[in-house]
Amino acid sequence: MKRRVLPFVAALSVLSGCAALPARVDASGYASMSCMELDNAIGDNAKAITQLALDRGRAAGMSIPAWLLGASATVEAVNERRSARIMGLQEQQAAMKAARARAC
Repeated sequence: MKRRVLPFVAALSVLSGCAALPARVDASGYASMSCMELDNAIGDNAKAITQLALDRGRAAGMSIPAWLLGASATVEAVNERRSARIMGLQEQQAAMKAARARAC
């Protein structure tokens, strides 16, 4: 049984590495956008934040069996990456809102 668990945990660890890196804020790109484009970008950004928060909540609420070694640490690492991604998206959203306040 332990031989089957180890590949699962390893695969989950590798996949979670691609979960999300913090987003970079490029405020100069927002200055050239129209008000409608900014509104759409803010809406898309809000949807992404919501989806990541829901995914993070689902993973945090999972009941992980005790025999699945390392799974809780992996879930914790994935949730930390999601939290970092959410913070990056919130920074992007703040930059978009500031650009919209200046232009619209």
